[in-house]
Amino acid sequence: MIPLDKIKIVLICLLWMFALPSYSQLISEQFPRPEFIDDYDTDKQNWPIFTNADNLFVIQNGEYILNRKNKSTQYAVLTEWENQLESFSVKANLKLVQAANDNCNIGLIIMAQAKGGGFVIELNKNRQYRVKQLIGSTYQFISGDERSAGWMKSPDIKPVGQFNAIEVKCFNKNYDVFINGGYQLSFSEKNYSFGRMGIVIGPATNGLVDYFYVYSNIKYDRKTPPPSDIEKKKPDAPSPLDPSTDMVSVLSETVVRLKTQINKITKENDDLKRQLSMIDSAPAPAKTPKDTSKMVSEKVVKLLQNQVEAANAVNDSLKKLMYSYRKIQEVLEGNENADIIITLTNSAKNEKVQNDMLTRSNKVLKDSVVYYRTLYNKYKPVPPKPAAPVKPATPPAKPAKDSTGINNKKTVIPIK
Repeated sequence: MIPLDKIKIVLICLLWMFALPSYSQLISEQFPRPEFIDDYDTDKQNWPIFTNADNLFVIQNGEYILNRKNKSTQYAVLTEWENQLESFSVKANLKLVQAANDNCNIGLIIMAQAKGGGFVIELNKNRQYRVKQLIGSTYQFISGDERSAGWMKSPDIKPVGQFNAIEVKCFNKNYDVFINGGYQLSFSEKNYSFGRMGIVIGPATNGLVDYFYVYSNIKYDRKTPPPSDIEKKKPDAPSPLDPSTDMVSVLSETVVRLKTQINKITKENDDLKRQLSMIDSAPAPAKTPKDTSKMVSEKVVKLLQNQVEAANAVNDSLKKLMYSYRKIQEVLEGNENADIIITLTNSAKNEKVQNDMLTRSNKVLKDSVVYYRTLYNKYKPVPPKPAAPVKPATPPAKPAKDSTGINNKKTVIPIK
C-alpha cells in the first residue's frame, strides 16, 4: 500500500510538469505556403499609422518604424490582415533601436482574442526573451518565473541595434518559439482556435520591423461568400491563393522597380561625370595649394571610408536577399511555376546588386564633384582690378576778347 502523502507528492509533481513549458520541440510540420507577406516596401494599408503624443508609427524606407513615446505602458499594433489559420508559422525581423531601461522591449503578439487573450513574445536590451499569455487584462508568464518577471537569457539574441528574427510555429494547438533560428521553448494552449497577429512595443522604446511573414501548412480557403457568375474565373485561370502566382507578381514588380532605379541612378552618374569632365577641362588655378599631398591623402581616406560603408550596405542587402531566396526555395517544391520564379529571383538579385553598385559609384562621384569644386573655388586666380580712368589734361586758356569781339592779339607788321 502506497502512503497517501507520497501519492500527493507524485500528483503535485505531475501537475507541475504539465504546467511548465516544454524545452523540446513539439512541431515537425512544414509550412511552405505564404499567406501574408509584408516587406514594408510600400504602405499596403496592412498596419496602423500613428502620429500623436504617445506614438509615432510610420512605414518608411522598407521598414515599419515604431516610436513609443509613452513612458509607462506597452502598446500592441495589430495587422489589418484577418488571420483565420489554426496552424501557421509567423516570422518577423525586429530591431530594438533605443532602450532607455529594462522595461523597453519589442516583440510579437499572436492569437490575439477580441475578449482579451493571446500570446506575447518579447525581447529586451539585456539579450533576454519572455513569453507570456494575456488572460483578460492580466498576464501569466509562460517562460521564466515570477522572480525574473518571465525573462530568460539566450545566446541566440543579438544586442541592441541589430535585427533579431523571431519565428513561432503553431500546429494542433502546440507552439514552438525560435529566435534567429535557435529553438527556445514550446508550450500548449487548447482554448484558442485562431486569432489576430501584430507587433508589441514597450514604453519609451524605439524599434524597427524589417518584415512580417505568415505561412500555412495546407492550401487554405478563406471563409468568404461565393463569387457571382460574373466574378467567377475561367477554369484555366490561376487561383489568387496560389502562392506561385503571388510570387511571380511580387518578383516581377521587384525587377521592374529595381530597373527603374538603375536607369535613374545611371543618368545621374552620367551627369556627374560630365560635371567632373568640365571641371577637369577648366584652366588650372594660378596658385598651388601649399600642402597638396596632405589634402589628396585626406580625400583618398574619405573616399575609402565611403566605399567601405557602401560595401557594408551591399553586404546587408545581399544577406537579406539570400534570406528571402531561402524562403522562396521552400515554396518551390512541386510548383509548376518553379522555373519562372527562379529566373525572376535571380534577375531581382542581380538587379539589386547592380543597383547597390551604381548607388555607391553615385556617392563617390558626388563627393568628387563637391571636392573639386571647393578646391577650384578656393584657389582660382583673382581677376586684376580695373585701372583707374585717366583724367584729361587741363585745356589751355582761351585768349580774352575785347569789347569789339576781336581777339586781343598784337598785330605783327612784316618789314619790307
